[in-house]
Formats: sequence, structure tokens, C-alpha cells
Amino acid sequence: MSIQKKRIAKFDLALKNRHGVRIEEVFRLGALRDGIQLLTTDISFPILGQIIPRLEIEIFGPQFVKKITVRINSNSPFMFDGEVLLASINDEIEQVRCRQHIDPERSPTGMYNFGMMRANGARSFVFDYHVYCCYSREFCFKENEWEALAIQGGDTNYKANFQECLNYADRNGHTFDDKYDIVWLCTGSIKDEKTELDRHSTISRRLREAGYTKSIYVSQVVPPGIRNDRDK
Repeated sequence: MSIQKKRIAKFDLALKNRHGVRIEEVFRLGALRDGIQLLTTDISFPILGQIIPRLEIEIFGPQFVKKITVRINSNSPFMFDGEVLLASINDEIEQVRCRQHIDPERSPTGMYNFGMMRANGARSFVFDYHVYCCYSREFCFKENEWEALAIQGGDTNYKANFQECLNYADRNGHTFDDKYDIVWLCTGSIKDEKTELDRHSTISRRLREAGYTKSIYVSQVVPPGIRNDRDK
């Protein structure tokens, strides 16, 4: 086995419903969630401020062409050599045709990645416990969480997602003041306004109790019921 194949196999993905969706979609959703590793030094990208580098890539297949923005992640199971995107899925190395997309009208780096807990820059961290937004606006960058979960054989469970974020804050919150200047609660909105606000308040309080003293921002659609209530 070549060194490249050994590297890919080390990051093997186990997907229960692999054959329930076309391989290009598996790679598209996986790369959105996990980002990509680069297997080539021929790709260059701008590093803007302290933002983790992103690339725009196009994935190809029969009657399939889709463009996505992905972050560079050295722990991603999806690896890009400039021509194909490769991954080990259920102990089998698979690949799809792929190329970097450069839009001359704007930067070839994107803005988002879709992990539930993630470093968003050298001094920034994101909690994203409502990965999908109930408003489903066309302009929004949110990816449908259940599409990724369906391939993994899981269910959408925001309560469990939120608890996982709380557990992470409890385990790691004491390190945040040294590591991060900004924590984003960059979540999609849910229809239960009280639960939504309680979750934002709870995770903020846990971080404060753990010793985090710096900025916490909420990025969400403001619920209609409180949109004009400045006290709330």
C-alpha cells in the first residue's frame, strides 16, 4: 500500500447508509462538515487575518456538478490532490472528480464550516448546537443537518447536541480565556423561543462559571416574539 493510501486509510469513515446516497453527495456533505486535507503543494490560497483558510471546490459526477466551500483541516478524512477528492469509507478507498474553483469576482476563500464545535480562527471558537435553521432561508449558509445524519445512520437530536456542547464547555471551559478572544453561539434558530434563549443563556453561564471573561456573541435569527422587546 502506498504512503498516500496508508494516510487515507488511517482516517477511515464508517457510514451505515453509504449506498443509500450517491457517492458525490457523500463527499459533498462530508467535506462540508469535516473540511479537507491537501495532498498537493500546488494549491495556494489567501490567509485573511486570523481566519482558518477555506477553499471553494467543485465536485463532479454523472449529471452532478456542485460547488462548496470547505475549510483546511489536517484531521479531515477527505483529501484533495488537485484533481480528485479521496476518502476511505467502510474500509474502501473511494474518490470523486474535484477541482478548485476560483471566482474572479471575490476571494476564493469561504466563510463557514459546519462542525458543531469548532475553532473558527486563531482566537475564535464556535458552538453550533442548532446546525439547521427552522427558517430555511435561501440566502443562509446552513447545511441541512439531517442529510449528513441520514448517511451516518443517525437522527437529528438538538437536545443531545446541546448537551454535547455543554459537556465540552464543562471539560474545556477553563482553557478558553487563554485560547479565545471570541466565542460564537452561531446557531440556527428553532421555533421554541424560550428553549432557544434558555440554551444560549445556559451555555454562556457555563463558560463564565468556568472562568471565561471575554466576548460571547449570539448569531441567530431573532425570534419574532421578542424582536421588538429590547429588555429580552
